[in-house]
Amino acid sequence: MFVDPALPPALASAALGGVSAILLRKATGGADAFAVNFVKLAAGSASLAVAALALGFEPPSTAVAIRMAYVGLTGPLLGWYLYIKALSLGGVSVASTIANTYPLVAVAAAYLLGSAPKPNHVAGALLVVAGVRLLLSGNSGEDRRKAALLAGATSVLWGVNQVVAKAAAGESDPMTLSLLRVLFAAIPAAPLALARGLELSRGALAAAAAAGLVSDFLGALLWLLSLKVGSLAVAATVSATTPVFAAMLSSLLLGEEMNRKRWLGVLAATAGVAVVSYAA
Repeated sequence: MFVDPALPPALASAALGGVSAILLRKATGGADAFAVNFVKLAAGSASLAVAALALGFEPPSTAVAIRMAYVGLTGPLLGWYLYIKALSLGGVSVASTIANTYPLVAVAAAYLLGSAPKPNHVAGALLVVAGVRLLLSGNSGEDRRKAALLAGATSVLWGVNQVVAKAAAGESDPMTLSLLRVLFAAIPAAPLALARGLELSRGALAAAAAAGLVSDFLGALLWLLSLKVGSLAVAATVSATTPVFAAMLSSLLLGEEMNRKRWLGVLAATAGVAVVSYAA
């Protein structure tokens, strides 16, 4: 038995994803989701640019740049906008859990590209999804349904995004990829954000910027590192345990209800991590 090297960075990335969900939920209290996402991207890209200058930047190949352009546009720009909108409508437990079912999309996309998943990867992914379903039990209302649809669209975008990022991770270093990821999102987002107006309170601005440092800087670095050093199935599934951390933090910090079924969901998702992360 051995531990897949993707496990530690992917699990750390998932924990930071939970923290980011709380910060973004606080930032979206009456604020425009696109403006919040832009501030998040700006903070992430600025911090990554400083880190890249200090630690060194490896110029990417054309193929890597094209892949990361797709990742940036469909992940931190479109996908995260839909996710933030879902957070504002349905709360952390709804948006985070549905959006993070993306490992099944990633596994399906990888399978179509000729990379068959191992049985334990599939079993682990299914356990995570079962946990997600339990975490979502009892949610109703028009806003919750809209949040579920938006988070489902996010899941599809993030799942395909994961496969493309895995291909890029084999050809470049995580720092370069992290910087390209946010730059390809922040640059096209800037004129749109300015046209819409950035009317954010100080609290929303601070929360969105902190989310950028947590997710687009630290979280993205760890996520891309997990893709580089380990298998796609393990990295995708373990990093998708963000709802476990988000649910616990939302209960503790935001007062969101966590009944018995939802705590069973936490246990199921955690079991999925154990199954997918160990191989003979």
